[in-house]
Amino acid sequence: MSEEVLLIGNGINNVTNKITWKNLMKGLVDNFAPAERRESLKSDIDNDKKPLPILYEEILFSSFKEQENNIIRKKDSKNTIIKLETKMKNFIKEKINNIEKEIKGKNGKDNIHGMISELVLDKDKKINNILTTNYDKILDEAVGLSEFKNKGIIKEKSHNLFRNYEYNYNSRIIKFWHIHGIATDKSVDSICLGYDRYGRYIQKVMNYIFKKIDNRYVPLNCRLKDRGYNSLDKIISWVDFFFANYIIYIIGLSLDLQEMHLWWLLTYRKRRHLQNRISKENKVYYFCSSEDRYDVKLNLLENFGVDLVKIDEPYDDSKYYKEIIRRIKENKIYG
Repeated sequence: MSEEVLLIGNGINNVTNKITWKNLMKGLVDNFAPAERRESLKSDIDNDKKPLPILYEEILFSSFKEQENNIIRKKDSKNTIIKLETKMKNFIKEKINNIEKEIKGKNGKDNIHGMISELVLDKDKKINNILTTNYDKILDEAVGLSEFKNKGIIKEKSHNLFRNYEYNYNSRIIKFWHIHGIATDKSVDSICLGYDRYGRYIQKVMNYIFKKIDNRYVPLNCRLKDRGYNSLDKIISWVDFFFANYIIYIIGLSLDLQEMHLWWLLTYRKRRHLQNRISKENKVYYFCSSEDRYDVKLNLLENFGVDLVKIDEPYDDSKYYKEIIRRIKENKIYG
């Protein structure tokens, strides 16, 4: 039987605190954008006029422009933009830390993180890999992880292709892959924000698939070609799960179209299958609410080889996640 993998997004946090990415972006606007631009930028956020990664860049550049007249030497320009972005990421980190405290303080019946941890630790399920786009450590700690030491084969400072954290539990190694970085106490370098980082992420993923890694590891493309779908013998990156014999459950992830690296990965995976370069596709399930009216995205996912599983509860309700967890636990994905 195929091993199961969870890919989890910010939806599980929204059940408790209702903090959305739009709210976080408005916080960046209030703290960093020029005063005369704030209302128009917040209106853009409310009306979905701009993808949030591009809007992040706009906030950064407009903030830099305010300080540009004070820059005397060209080399100071680079330092200024780096310092500004670090301040913006530290702002996000502080908000994430506040969210962690708030959610940890609510351990009642709607504690979704606790229910997911029970699913992960279930001896009959043996879910040993959790992928997440979240920067926080709430789920990691709910499962039992306390030491956040990067176990990636390559120790990345600002990227997240190999970054993972291990928790030893009853002779099992459970791995957490923070694919968008993690807001640790030490650094904010790994946090993936903005179009620049998303664009470079695609390049990182492509290099991993097509080029030799660190002069040590054969490209994923060659490993798949030589050994095939059922015998990808070693998981090096979270990318591997999309091409190996694993079932992936996508939970609480809006998967907006600006998530370019994930959409590119789904595109490449489907192309390989259609070109008969892999004998079969592994199963990828995307859980969504039956109230979801974003037909464009859902139609794309179906055509890209992802199975949609609709739940008859609102996306931001604890009942929605309880039903997903029940179905996975009982191996009754469609009810």
